Amino acid sequence: MRDIFQDIWDRAERRETWQAEEARRIAEVRARGVVPGDCGPVSEAPARGAFTVTDTQAMYPDGQDGWVQKPAGYRGRKTLAQMDPLDVLEALARKRMFSPTQKAMARHYRSLTQDYATKGVRCSSLERSGGGGDGTGYIEAVLRQSRELDLLHARIGRGVVLPVKREGSNRRPITARELVDGICIYGRTPTDVLKANGWAAKGAQRAHVVAALREALDRMTGPLRGRTAHFCAFG
Repeated sequence: MRDIFQDIWDRAERRETWQAEEARRIAEVRARGVVPGDCGPVSEAPARGAFTVTDTQAMYPDGQDGWVQKPAGYRGRKTLAQMDPLDVLEALARKRMFSPTQKAMARHYRSLTQDYATKGVRCSSLERSGGGGDGTGYIEAVLRQSRELDLLHARIGRGVVLPVKREGSNRRPITARELVDGICIYGRTPTDVLKANGWAAKGAQRAHVVAALREALDRMTGPLRGRTAHFCAFG
């Protein structure tokens, strides 16, 4: 009889421990989605990811033939801006690691890849039905995206940015394509990419893959004319 009561007691303790841990986990997740009050009534959204808060400024007449700088947000509110994977990397490193052009290319590649992935299903169904009308124009747009992605993938190349030099190692080589996709599309960190391939996330190795990422983004951007980056464009 004593063993039965002890078992019931142990189960109750385990349940209380689990409930406390679950409540703590949920609180941590919700805390990541909390938005500062000075941004206005923005809903909590942990899935939004990392973001920054900026105070937009503009010049206004001061009423005395002069100008004064004041907050320009709607009703004086601050602006919520979502951080992309490269922004997060720089925030973690607490230093600037990528140029504005490299960041723009990373965002363009991520957006293009995601947009094409969601449109491809519809494109296939239209091709099977024969297309025509607005459907034909839609297919042509998707094909342009496909050609642009092919060009970007060719510019990334199939080269290995971190080769395995010792046989019998548990490490796997890291390709430029895996590095670019892992960080720019899937939001992984250099540490994540290294560990996923059996590498120790040492400072020198992290610096090496970051440098390789910068080089890949430069190749993807292509030639610069003046101070303007001309991304791939078709049609």
